[in-house]
Amino acid sequence: MGLFLLGNFIDFGGAFRIKLGLTILALMWILTRHNTLRIWFKCRSDLFVLLGIPLVLGLTHVTTNPSLGMSEGLRNLYNTISAPLLLLLLPLFHLTGASRTQRMILVGMGIVALAMITLAALHVGGAIRLDKYTAWAQRYRVGFIGIDPRQPEVPANLRPVVAPRVGFTLVLGLGLALAASWTWTGLMILGLVLLMSRGMWLGAMLAVGLWFLLNRYPRRLKLTKRKLLVGLMILMAVITLPFLINLKPLIINNAKEIIFRFSEVRRVSDLNTQIRIGHLDGYKEIITSRPIGALVGFGPSVGIFNPILETDVKSTEIAALNLALWYGIPYSLLYSGWLFGSAWQLWRLRRRPDYTREDTGLIIGAVAFWIAGNTNPLMTSPMSIIALMLIRTRTLELTAHDSNLNS
Repeated sequence: MGLFLLGNFIDFGGAFRIKLGLTILALMWILTRHNTLRIWFKCRSDLFVLLGIPLVLGLTHVTTNPSLGMSEGLRNLYNTISAPLLLLLLPLFHLTGASRTQRMILVGMGIVALAMITLAALHVGGAIRLDKYTAWAQRYRVGFIGIDPRQPEVPANLRPVVAPRVGFTLVLGLGLALAASWTWTGLMILGLVLLMSRGMWLGAMLAVGLWFLLNRYPRRLKLTKRKLLVGLMILMAVITLPFLINLKPLIINNAKEIIFRFSEVRRVSDLNTQIRIGHLDGYKEIITSRPIGALVGFGPSVGIFNPILETDVKSTEIAALNLALWYGIPYSLLYSGWLFGSAWQLWRLRRRPDYTREDTGLIIGAVAFWIAGNTNPLMTSPMSIIALMLIRTRTLELTAHDSNLNS
């Protein structure tokens, strides 16, 4: 499990082929376990909805569309179902255990946030120039690392953007961190501040709001004298350490910029919002000309014309729109409902004696990540499926006693 998660964190974009190799290795290992088939059978509904349906629809589109080559069609189909294919690793999560896997993910995301903070601090201090690595990061699908071009009036050392693709998963990590400690929570929030993403900021606010809403009783926060002392020491370190003092102007500048971008969304005046509206206009045009596509989609090889970009787009920033384009509106609704339904199934078990606040953190992190991930789009990413598998594993653990009684 450790190697599999390590590959997903280091090679989130997949350009280094590390993630693929470690995933295949993990799959080969679980095929040697005696209970693999039993776990797959228990989760057969997940496999059918998230993998079986798009596979059947995708193959149908590929074989019935003669204008596209078979090899290109199959390649595009694989790109759309590569994340759900990770569901085959459900036995690995079951064998490792939900709590242990959750701690591994939290540590991994903490390292990601710490790396982002370190890079930003080195840039602010003048030790490195992040804009020198922008081309490298884009070439290897790491994400965007450089200087924000939208604030020319602000000094370059206060405009670094450390937005690796894996950094967008910190919303999930924030939910796990809220259930762990305030130290982890502060680390995730600082990483999200440096991310400069409206969607992820919105997801972070949603996660924090859900945490205080679902944990209505202060006693569940378990604030002991030791934790208060540790929190006070961390606060003093944040105020006094020169390393973090240099980041204060950057944090303030980022907060102002994100607030400004939210106001732009309200006025529909920024380019990113206009591009998303262009995606919706393009989809409206294609289903108007071919209404059947609204039900069964158009396949993973068909694009839509965006009037803002003035070009065809095969994959948009809106995850639900991508699913509707590929496999139809009903499947897009089914996919989203299936994810949130899994979180609801785990939440229904909250009165069980072995249900913990870590389970609540997992639910909050997954829900906030799925909502925010609809705009990036990360709702159809491998980390989204990992969150689902973690919830499914924990649900199976809590209901294992019931299964034993019925068998």
